[in-house]
Amino acid sequence: MSRERLPEAAYELVAEKGFERLRMSQLAVAEAVEFTLTLAARNPLVRAMLTGGVHSGLPQYLTTSSEAPFVTAEGAADAHVAETWPGIGPASRSLAVEAAVRLTASHVKQAGTTPQESARRIAECVSRIAGPTR
Repeated sequence: MSRERLPEAAYELVAEKGFERLRMSQLAVAEAVEFTLTLAARNPLVRAMLTGGVHSGLPQYLTTSSEAPFVTAEGAADAHVAETWPGIGPASRSLAVEAAVRLTASHVKQAGTTPQESARRIAECVSRIAGPTR
């Protein structure tokens, strides 16, 4: 989602749910998911890394850590969300981050809709899991 698209996306969310339910965090999640899905659709290496798992055939030197890709992605996302979305408790944050990472990878592997629609749906799931912010 570009900066030019942000006001339009916010307007769509307000029109759909009302101003009191607008959360910029939901727009941010949608942006991150849409970016990942679009990048994976264009880049076979990214797609393989997100969907291949241990037996993907990717050379072992592509990773700098022996951790599973999901653990690495969830750790990075959790650290970012803790800093940028501080109103979410640790338990809700952990569940929301795991759901976002795994749902995004699932949509990379088997897209059922456009990246934009997948991003919107995943952001909605994550916002519901995270619950109301303090």
